[in-house]
Amino acid sequence: MKASLRTKFIIFITFAIVAFDFIFLLTSVNLYNKDKASYIYENTYSFNRSLSQLLSKHLDQIRLLSNIDFLHMENVTLPKSLAIENIWIFDSQKKKFVFDLNKASASKKSLDQATIEFLRQVPEEAHLKISDKGVELIYQRKLSNHEFLIVTSNVSSFVNNFQQLGLYSLYFFDHNNQLLFDLKSKAEGEHISKEEMVKITSSTDLNEGAREITVGDQGFIMASSQTADKLIKIVTTIPKSVAFAASTNLIYQNMALAVIFIGISIVIILFLAKLITNPLVELTKVAEEASLGNYDVQVKVTGQDEIGILVLAFNKMFSEIKNYIEQLKDKFRIENEIKVAKAVQEQYIPKEDFKNHNIHVAGHYASASECSGDWWGYKVHEGVTYLFISDVTGHGLPAALLTAAVNSCCASIDFQIKNSQKLLSPSEILTIINHVIFNSSDNLMLTMFVAMIDHKEKKIHYANASHEFPFMMDGSGQVSSLLAEPGFRLGDRADSVFEDSVREYNTSDILFFYTDGLVENVNKANKPFGSRTLLKLLRSEIKDPVQFRNLIRSQFDQFTAGAQANDDVTYFFAELS
Repeated sequence: MKASLRTKFIIFITFAIVAFDFIFLLTSVNLYNKDKASYIYENTYSFNRSLSQLLSKHLDQIRLLSNIDFLHMENVTLPKSLAIENIWIFDSQKKKFVFDLNKASASKKSLDQATIEFLRQVPEEAHLKISDKGVELIYQRKLSNHEFLIVTSNVSSFVNNFQQLGLYSLYFFDHNNQLLFDLKSKAEGEHISKEEMVKITSSTDLNEGAREITVGDQGFIMASSQTADKLIKIVTTIPKSVAFAASTNLIYQNMALAVIFIGISIVIILFLAKLITNPLVELTKVAEEASLGNYDVQVKVTGQDEIGILVLAFNKMFSEIKNYIEQLKDKFRIENEIKVAKAVQEQYIPKEDFKNHNIHVAGHYASASECSGDWWGYKVHEGVTYLFISDVTGHGLPAALLTAAVNSCCASIDFQIKNSQKLLSPSEILTIINHVIFNSSDNLMLTMFVAMIDHKEKKIHYANASHEFPFMMDGSGQVSSLLAEPGFRLGDRADSVFEDSVREYNTSDILFFYTDGLVENVNKANKPFGSRTLLKLLRSEIKDPVQFRNLIRSQFDQFTAGAQANDDVTYFFAELS
C-alpha cells in the first residue's frame, strides 16, 4: 500500500526523535559521569591539598620564628595567628631547659636520654596530636649539638574548619607513615578503620594526588598530600556512594524527563503533521507548473513558519530566474573591470630589475587574488635612492585601489623633490601619505617602510609605519635588522608621528624588504614558510640580488606547492655600492 506524505512524515519524525533522544541520553550520561568523576577526584584532592598547604604555611612561619635568639631576649611577643602554646629550649650539656616561654616547665627538669639522642639524630621533626586543648602541632628542631628547640602550636581552628564540611574523613601521618590521629566524617556510610588506613598508606606510594580504593566491598576515593617539607602527610577519604549520590539522582531524573519528552513529542507530531503537509501538497502542484516554464506562478503564503519561508523562497526563486541573465551580464562586466584594475596595477609595480653605479635592485611580486594589496617601488635622485614597500590590510579590488593611491602619492612626492631640489626624510614622506590615506579611506589602512639611501655619506635613513623590519646582509654573511620605532599604520590616525633612524652601510651590503605574506603563507600541511627558513636563506653565501631573488622564489614555490595562497607575496633586494 502506498503511504501518503503525511504518514511517512509522522513515522520518520517519530523515529528520528526517539532515536536521537536515546543516543543523546546515553552520550550525555556517559560524558556527565566522566566529567563528574574528574570533578570529584579533583575536588577531593583540592580539599586535601588546601589543608596541607595551610599546615605547610604554618610550619614555615614557626620555622622562621625558630630563628629568633630567645635566650638573649627579655620580652618575647609572638603573633597571635600562630597560636603558640609554648616554646622550650633544652640544653643537653646542662641537662635542663634553658628557656621556657610560659615559665611552666619547672616540674620538667630534664629529658630522658632516648629523647635527647633522637633530637641529636633528627635535625627537624613535626607531628600532630589531639589533647584536651584540641589539635596540637609539635615542632622540634636541632639548634646546635647540645641545644634543641621545641614549639607547640594549636592548629585546631583550621583543622576543625575543614572537618565541619562533614563529608570527608581525615587521617594525619608522620613522614614514617605512622598514624598521628584521625577525624571521622559525619556522612552516612562506612568508614575505613585506623588499622586498614595504616595498611593502605604503607602499601601505596601515593603521596600527592587522588585514586580509587576498595575496602571490603565498599569503594572509596582517597586523596593524599604532604606538607612542603614532607614532615606531615594528610590522607582524605570519602565513600564513592556519598561522592556520587547527587550525580546518580540527577541521571535518574534526566532519564524520567527524557521519557516524558518523547511522549509529548509524539503527541505534538501527530498534531503538526496535517498542519505542515497541507502547504507542501500545494507547493508540489505549483512546482510542477513551474517546471513547464511558467515562472509567473506564485504560491500563497499561509504562515511564517518554515513552510511559509519555503514558499517565500520558491516565489523568490521564480523571480530570480527572470533576472538570471541580467545578473550574468553584470558578473561578466565586474570580472572585466577587475581584469582592467589588475592590468593597471601591474603597470606601476616594477617589472624589471634596476641597476646603476649606486644601487642594484631585484624584486618579486605575486598576488593572492585578482588584485593585490602589496606595493613596492624606488625613486632615484642624484646621490640618493628612495626605497618603498607597503602592505594594505586585505587584498582584492579595494586594496588595489589603495595601492594605486600610495603609488600616486609617491610619484607626486618624487616630482616635488625633483622640482624643489629639497630632499624629504622618510618620516616626512610617511606623514604625507598618512594624511592622504586617513582623509580618503574610512576603513582601509596599510603598513609601510621607507628608506632613503645616501650614497655619498653611505648612510641609510629610514622610518617605519608598523611594517616588517627589513634585513641587511653585510660582506661577512651577517644578517641584521633595520630596527626602528614601529609607528602606527597609515590611515589609522590623523596625528600619527613617525621617527627617522640612521644606519651606516658598507659597499656591497644588501638590503632585503618584504611583506608578511612571504613568511605567513602555508603549505599543504598548514605549516607557514616562517622567519627561520627566510633567515637561513638570507645567510647563504650569495652576493647578488638577482640570485638572492631567484633563491627565495624557488624555495618558496617548492615549499607551498599545491597550497592555496592566502596573502600577497612581495619582496626585493637592493645591493648598495
